[in-house]
Amino acid sequence: GDGYSQRSLDGINALQKKWQVAFEMREAGVINAMAAYLAAQKARSFDFLEPQTGILYSVFCDTWRISWTTRRPGKIYYGSLSAEFVQAFGVTA
Repeated sequence: GDGYSQRSLDGINALQKKWQVAFEMREAGVINAMAAYLAAQKARSFDFLEPQTGILYSVFCDTWRISWTTRRPGKIYYGSLSAEFVQAFGVTA
């Protein structure tokens, strides 16, 4: 009531990092391979090298999105894949 509040972090791994990643205008084969990799890793962690710091993190990715565009002539398909990588803690599969 007097303007004060009590805050605390929950648990020992309270500062979980998340990254929004996007791979834009890649050939269809590359996007399909990336999506297949993420599908194979679902519910398991994998390594992610953070570009800005060079630190290797264990992450998981539960959802991703693909959008397609076509370039004429030749109907060459290009895709963009966006996803959220979430830091994994402890023992992961």
